[in-house]
Amino acid sequence: MTKLGERIAASDPPAADDLAQLNQVIRAYQEILLTVEGKLAEMGLAATSRVKTRDVLIDKLRREHKMALARVQDLAGARIVIEGGRFEQDALAVRIVEEFDTWTENASKLIDRRANPSHGYRAVHVVVFPEKVPVEIQIRTELQNYWAQIVESLADRWGRGIRYGQPPDDPDKFAEGVELADGSRITRQAVLDDLRDMSDSIAAAEEEELFLLTVDHGKIRSLEELIQLRKVKTGDLRQDAVLVYRDLRRNFKPTVRHLSKDRRKVGRIIRRTIPEVSNPEVEFVRDKLTACDLVVKSSLKEINSALKARIEESRGMLQRLGQYVERGGIR
Repeated sequence: MTKLGERIAASDPPAADDLAQLNQVIRAYQEILLTVEGKLAEMGLAATSRVKTRDVLIDKLRREHKMALARVQDLAGARIVIEGGRFEQDALAVRIVEEFDTWTENASKLIDRRANPSHGYRAVHVVVFPEKVPVEIQIRTELQNYWAQIVESLADRWGRGIRYGQPPDDPDKFAEGVELADGSRITRQAVLDDLRDMSDSIAAAEEEELFLLTVDHGKIRSLEELIQLRKVKTGDLRQDAVLVYRDLRRNFKPTVRHLSKDRRKVGRIIRRTIPEVSNPEVEFVRDKLTACDLVVKSSLKEINSALKARIEESRGMLQRLGQYVERGGIR
């Protein structure tokens, strides 16, 4: 396969025999992809799937000169769009890795396109290896999927290269069907720049949602529980309480700073809730644990409400934009 890919990448047009062999490779991948679809269905997961078309594959081999045909991880791929955010996305990725590693007896590969986005594209990819052949399973949140579908549709009109950071065809041409609130027009390149900014905003909201969920799950425990969780215990309740309070102050500060952007307000909360005390009494520590718990709960309720509104606004905007693009509204 390596030599076949090299010949196809180097020739324009490719030889008829090479194209025939490439068609055979694509059909073989299609059969393997069907087995992956079946396994996902057994797991209760609904997936859409596709094998790259011949023209798209040839374009990829020419664009990525050092890419061997056998190492094209997304030649065959499946996509799962989840309900929920990054917590559910991470959990599903782990589940797929565990299931496929057992089934294929080959180690899967996890690629986090959220930590390393590709020109605005974000998702979690799990590359599995049935019959030692790579098949890419994309796991997207709804917002990540809406965004990717919009860019895919625009790529069909403005050039496939925009998916890889290249400028669109005629980048300075005004995008038809797009106007700003004041009636002014913007270029195709400006539309893509705005979409990438939107991707960053979506990512920030999803990261914050995950952080808040983590804080919520990490409910502040009782003094006795925290003492038991410490790796080092003195055996003296008073001394252990002092150590727990020191831990509490160290961990509470970054949590509050994340929950509020008002620096003065953060300072007041920290000073009032967990003042610096060198040798606190046991009951003092118990009281401060309760106070910290109340502060976190109150902040979480307020922030979660605002965050949900932001995410719903983004979802509605992307849905409308996606439908508009799909109908040919942007050209």
